[in-house]
Amino acid sequence: SFTDQVPACPQRQAVVSTQSTGDLRGKSLTDISIVSAFVHVRYLDLSDNKLDSLASLSSLTHLLTLKADNNRLTSAALASMPYLQRASFQNNKITSTEGISHPLLEVLNLNNNQISQVQFDADSLRKLSVLEIRGNQLTSTAGLGLPKLQRLYLGENQITEIVDLEKCTALKILHLRGNGDSTNQLESWMGSQRTWSLCNTST
Repeated sequence: SFTDQVPACPQRQAVVSTQSTGDLRGKSLTDISIVSAFVHVRYLDLSDNKLDSLASLSSLTHLLTLKADNNRLTSAALASMPYLQRASFQNNKITSTEGISHPLLEVLNLNNNQISQVQFDADSLRKLSVLEIRGNQLTSTAGLGLPKLQRLYLGENQITEIVDLEKCTALKILHLRGNGDSTNQLESWMGSQRTWSLCNTST
């Protein structure tokens, strides 16, 4: 297990209880390079640390769930992970969505970052059904046309332009609360989308 094999060190590299589950929350970590040796980890929580990079995780191709909330990340880019289903990177300093391309990813949380433009590849995110990207700096929905998306949370941005959402043929919930003076215009546009079961634009 990680507990047996990870040595104590000045960087405070923490230990993981088993080879399939890793709980490294709140350890003041700045370096997670040693985690790359544990290639069979499936559930990894790196939240509440001081990480500015996730590059060391590229060898963890068996990951199903990854949490890296409340760190110092400026990017969520990772090598494509074939089994990753859930990922959360909220409360970081991420500025771009480039490098998020995991074919089985279903749930992605990017709330409270510094993203101003979305650059998703629909072919690489063909399973994504829930996307949270509240509290960023988006001014447009360009790039969000993901065909399997069912729930999209865009509140607390600066969105004035809605484009590409016609590609979201499975969309059921669109959350746009807190987009300032443009909220009424967005509500009018959404009123024509009768296939959506909930459209929340209340301020």
